[in-house]
Amino acid sequence: MPPEEYREFPREKIYRLARDLRDLVEAIEGFTLRLFSESNRFHPLVDLYDRGDHYLIILSIPGVKVDSLEVQATSESVEVKGERSIDMPEGFGEPPTPEEAIVSVNIWGPFSEEIPLPTRIDPKKVEATLKNGLLYIKAQKVEGNKRKVDIE
Repeated sequence: MPPEEYREFPREKIYRLARDLRDLVEAIEGFTLRLFSESNRFHPLVDLYDRGDHYLIILSIPGVKVDSLEVQATSESVEVKGERSIDMPEGFGEPPTPEEAIVSVNIWGPFSEEIPLPTRIDPKKVEATLKNGLLYIKAQKVEGNKRKVDIE
């Protein structure tokens, strides 16, 4: 039997703390894994803005054509998949190969980026537009689940 001071400690607090610690560890592991193991993958720069009734997400994706993009939304996140490719201007020949590189900082090829959102959204009310290498996504928030209950 545990000592008296431990019997009165609310289990909910312990469960909440354990869940929060687990989430923190998963977030750190995910960031570290992405930072070191996927350093050769393209990750677009992402801005997330709270506009009251919706979120505005802006991704910098130069070199990505609209027909290679796919945007998927759940109630908790938005995922963007696509392919970043070199579209050579006329007269410049074929796209360069890795063997020709003297200095190469750009990363080309397929990419996937998931943007977790602070609150729930309606996946059916998500819009996206690509303009000048920027992908604009508008995600409508879901109104709170609370409602006033009449008391009889």
